[in-house]
Amino acid sequence: MFRRYESPRRKEQAEATRRHILHTAQRLFEVQGYLSTTMAAIADEAGVSARPCISRSRPRAACSVRSGTSSSWATTTTRVPSPGATGYREVLDEPDAERQIQLNARNSTTVKARAAAFMKVIRDAAGADEDLGALLHDIQTDFHANQV
Repeated sequence: MFRRYESPRRKEQAEATRRHILHTAQRLFEVQGYLSTTMAAIADEAGVSARPCISRSRPRAACSVRSGTSSSWATTTTRVPSPGATGYREVLDEPDAERQIQLNARNSTTVKARAAAFMKVIRDAAGADEDLGALLHDIQTDFHANQV
């Protein structure tokens, strides 16, 4: 019988590499545009082989963009806005309706400012890439749902 191999350290390293690739991809998308950025360029800039960057279904990784959106809005550990995020929780726990609106406006401004450059990448490429068009729709739907 074989023992299952598990290495917490290896998992941490793999996650750190994944985050580094996503941040590199996001930076290149913002500078060069999504359609002009190749997986080879992302791998080269990130200092990794192209293999961990390549999506099986796409030459450019729309899945990286999808994953990258959450890192654009991320606090240290939580996607913003989400029910577990501190700012979101603060709005829900606030008993005063006027203060709730103020807190929600503050949170929305913070998130949108943090995500603005990356949202431009998605908007600019959405018409030419079906996956990004769907992603843009999902993001807009999520933003709207979080406001009601």
